[in-house]
Amino acid sequence: MKKETIEGNKLIAIFMGYECFNPKSWCIVLDKNTTTGINTWAKYNSSWDWLMPVVEKIESLGFRVEIIGLTCSIYTNSEENIYVDEPAMTKTEATWQSVVEFIKWYNSQTHNP
Repeated sequence: MKKETIEGNKLIAIFMGYECFNPKSWCIVLDKNTTTGINTWAKYNSSWDWLMPVVEKIESLGFRVEIIGLTCSIYTNSEENIYVDEPAMTKTEATWQSVVEFIKWYNSQTHNP
């Protein structure tokens, strides 16, 4: 797995409230909100089952996520475009890329108001 993918999955896992341990080639996710934990490889880049809860969390924060074809855009309430992805190979890839860029932007806003 590419370093960019591992780092993106780690960023998403932390955004979702998980602890992410990053050995050299995988991001292992542990749920710090339960005693049992998930303890599995992060699959945000390859699984809608992992990625859609992230989209739902972004929407719950007041942003609009628009997935059309092989692109994904994320907007503020005032329709300011936060991120528009270039067309990707798959819908999952486009959404994952947009989510990662959104989280980078969101973290920079929440840490530097």
